[in-house]
Amino acid sequence: MRKLFISVLIVSFAAVSAYPQTLDEIVKMSSKALKEESYDNIKTVKLTAKLNQMGMAMTMTTYFKSPDLSRIVLSVSGQEIVQLYDGKKGYIINPMAGNEPQELPPDQVANLKNNSSLKSPISGYHKEKKLSLEGTENVNGKPAFKLKATDGGNTILYFIDKESWLPVKMTTTTGGMAVDTYQEWADIKGIMLPKTTRTVAGNTEIVINIENVEINIPLDDSLFRI
Repeated sequence: MRKLFISVLIVSFAAVSAYPQTLDEIVKMSSKALKEESYDNIKTVKLTAKLNQMGMAMTMTTYFKSPDLSRIVLSVSGQEIVQLYDGKKGYIINPMAGNEPQELPPDQVANLKNNSSLKSPISGYHKEKKLSLEGTENVNGKPAFKLKATDGGNTILYFIDKESWLPVKMTTTTGGMAVDTYQEWADIKGIMLPKTTRTVAGNTEIVINIENVEINIPLDDSLFRI
């Protein structure tokens, strides 16, 4: 009986130890699952994807350049909507509303900045002490750690799957409206990327599927400027 009790105790301890509960450990495990240590060798990335919004299919091309430059080009009916972040400010060029570049408001720039690096913003928020552990919650029927980040007027919730340690859901609240983003990850050419991203805002659903990835190709800085 004593041996059985000890065996049960060891198994129970191992089960508890398998799921770190501190914020430091969760962020560390998530960074490891995302293979963020490999990003230091990546200077540029070009992603080509298909975007479907409520039955309308579009092509989306995203360019990243280290450390935080990004350009997103959405091709719609022969026209291109461009959104870019130059390291300080964010802009959008929408031919359907005139071709003049429009500077984005601070809350949108904050979101764009977070998405302008291959590395997850979770580690950055943790270093800046803007991140907190808010318990756990089920996502797609599986338990996930719930992390909360506060960035200016934005509140962002990240859900880290307890088994894979990957971010499987993000909820952004801006101006009282919640936007849910679900991600399915895959190792593509040695880096972890959200192969499929599904974003839900009210009655609108947008699904993005990555089709091609190019790494360390020449990208001039002028691509990220107005």
